[in-house]
Amino acid sequence: MSQPPKSERILWGSKILQDPPTVTYEEAMAPDGQGLFKWLSRIDKFGFCFISGVPTTPQATEELSRRIGFIRETQYGTFWDFTSDLAKGDTAYTTLALGAHTDTTYFTDPCGLQLFHLLEHSGGKGGATLLVDGFYVASILKELNPDAYELLSTVSVPTHAAGEADALFTPSTRNTPILKHEAGELVQVRWNNDDRSVLRDLQADQVEP
Repeated sequence: MSQPPKSERILWGSKILQDPPTVTYEEAMAPDGQGLFKWLSRIDKFGFCFISGVPTTPQATEELSRRIGFIRETQYGTFWDFTSDLAKGDTAYTTLALGAHTDTTYFTDPCGLQLFHLLEHSGGKGGATLLVDGFYVASILKELNPDAYELLSTVSVPTHAAGEADALFTPSTRNTPILKHEAGELVQVRWNNDDRSVLRDLQADQVEP
């Protein structure tokens, strides 16, 4: 039995801002499914897609999320909205700018697709979303420094979430390199310096004096 052809994947840099993958809310929610196919095809091709014209309510945002499928249950719940809260022990709840990262690195199976919607932005500055194609960055690293690429592909980097006093979340496996491969193909980038835990299992020759 022949395998179905692989879908086209496009690596991208900052030039994608000139024409980012986008569909409208009306397209995505249309009952004929053509807009949904357009939306999912862009996610599959580029790894992300903007949705324009979404009503600025949590209800509309959740309905849009469920247009794709069920929402994954985590310690945060399924769907939630939040604002800055310095009482929380998590950088996501601060007003600080966050560098490039992937979320839920402390899960055994990190989230594969997230949907963000800015419902309100008043009386402040900044807050723009930073998007980075980790697979594009990895391809550049592999070309310029293959030894570093190999290191990030083989050395596990422990992670944890310890923002709440009564909870600690860590992967159930120690096999968590930053660059995960299957059958020789890069399939996942797991990078979040704010969630990094203690590096206990390094060999002596892997540590610079």
